[in-house]
Amino acid sequence: MYNDMHDVTNDDFISNQLQILLSDLSYRQIAKDTNHHPETVRRFMCGKSRINAEFIQQVCLQYSFDANLILIGKPSEADLKDLRRISTGALMQELTKRLTRIEDCCVGRVMLDENLEDSVGRELEIKPDTALRA
Repeated sequence: MYNDMHDVTNDDFISNQLQILLSDLSYRQIAKDTNHHPETVRRFMCGKSRINAEFIQQVCLQYSFDANLILIGKPSEADLKDLRRISTGALMQELTKRLTRIEDCCVGRVMLDENLEDSVGRELEIKPDTALRA
């Protein structure tokens, strides 16, 4: 979760952090909680619009997040102390949930890529329906 990604922009990183941290909430719920329009929240979360400081502040206040976690991916010292108290089982459960989400994204991407590869260079075949003529 630490920001050691060199090929993404800060805006992309912040969007990704918010997607991870708020993954259990709908855009509509986040919008309601932060006093923003749902479409604005969607654009922020998808990286389509630059996330403003007010939104980050509202997210931190509403969901009790440390801004460091959102902005640079590093928890505060207080959060680190809390993390040390979490059971191994809870950590494994969260890790499993996140890996499943990553796998789902990868499988979807592969299926999309395969479908695109299958359709590239093929001509559309139109076959007459012989059942209609009978």
